[in-house]
Amino acid sequence: MSCGWRNLLRLRVDIRPFIWSRVGNGALVNVWSDNWCCYIPLRQHITPREIYRAGFDLNDKLVDMVDDRQWVWPSAWYDVYPFLINIPIPEFKNMRDGFVWKDGFGVDSQFSVSKVWDDIRKRKPQVCWSNAVWFPKCIPRHAFHMWLVFKGKLNTQDRLKKWDMNMMCYALCSRALDSHEHLFFECNYSQQVWKLVRHMIDMDHTGTKWEDIVGWIIPRIRANSARSIIERLVISALAYYIWQERNARTFRNELHMILIKRMLLHSTHEIRVRTGAELGYHFLAGFLGKDAEQLVADCYHKKQYMLSYAFIIPPLSSDKYWPVVDYPLDPPPIKAAPGRPKKNRRRDPHENPKRLGNLTKHGTQMTCSKCKGKGHNIRSCKEKSKRPLETVAKRPKGRPKKQRIEATQQVNEATQSSQQATQQPTQPSQSTQKSKGKAKLRGKTN
Repeated sequence: MSCGWRNLLRLRVDIRPFIWSRVGNGALVNVWSDNWCCYIPLRQHITPREIYRAGFDLNDKLVDMVDDRQWVWPSAWYDVYPFLINIPIPEFKNMRDGFVWKDGFGVDSQFSVSKVWDDIRKRKPQVCWSNAVWFPKCIPRHAFHMWLVFKGKLNTQDRLKKWDMNMMCYALCSRALDSHEHLFFECNYSQQVWKLVRHMIDMDHTGTKWEDIVGWIIPRIRANSARSIIERLVISALAYYIWQERNARTFRNELHMILIKRMLLHSTHEIRVRTGAELGYHFLAGFLGKDAEQLVADCYHKKQYMLSYAFIIPPLSSDKYWPVVDYPLDPPPIKAAPGRPKKNRRRDPHENPKRLGNLTKHGTQMTCSKCKGKGHNIRSCKEKSKRPLETVAKRPKGRPKKQRIEATQQVNEATQSSQQATQQPTQPSQSTQKSKGKAKLRGKTN
């Protein structure tokens, strides 16, 4: 069995309290193991030894435990298990038993995978920075990295040092081992990048520590404006590309020097899509210190639009605008098409002269194949139920066999054989010739 199936089977303990049996006729509900009453399942309260000692079986159904609207379990159980007194006797119906999904509040709901996950997952209080990471217009890879930063789960050197690993020097500033606090944004490299970015989102008076940045952005995450969205997108992109630069220098010994230009240009398209084209262009233009028209593609400019329709010929409104010529305008000559010319047959008055096709059935009188009557068919025949259908021998398919020729040939062969028998003398058979020869030999010997 695969690991995936083993993990699914482990969920049976978590899912079982939510799967309840809907009692119908009680023929499929297990009285000891299924969830059909508030004290579920009964097997958790009554041991299998007590069940077998009372004469019952673990496979007993609910309908077997009720007789004349009374429970059939021993009366001594009411003293040992007092909760049995509070279990009502079910009312059986003329329908099949089924299963329903009950949520955490005990309410029947429609089964779905999302509902199952929402009921069985472990719930914890929501953190205050969740909307700073996950919001409808976030960039997925940046949001996931931002979530790791807030949780402090990036594999920085201070965390890897606990595993007794030989650490190299921090690649961005070459002063100390990197950590979450040092990387965002106390390092010399990250401080230079942060100072170039923070004036774009009005964070000039914010410190370089991660706690100061989080304290500044959390009060602004409730706003759903384009400025609030871009502020979160810029901070997420900055943290993501600093981590990418750190990995490139540490593991591949590469110096990318992404800084601000590459970061913003790489995320410009996604910021436009997530904040709306118009607002995104104006805010990005303000951040980059450019005109908004410089960020718009050339195909959206008016000049390009006019060039696209410059070669279209406008239609003429009437014949008075047609040009006048000196030579006559005759229609083209009629050319005979190749092949046999078609002939229009003379049609009857009742036929449509414009409709082409086969002859119509006008004037024909239908005949019933059942009663051989005129004016109706077998579907509307009144004697259809009275007389059985007469079976008419069908004509065999194909060319008829030449039976006469074969008979004459047989007669001719018989006559020829009789004539040959009369002309030739009869020859004795071999057995008679042998007997005569033996008699001659006996006479000679005598």
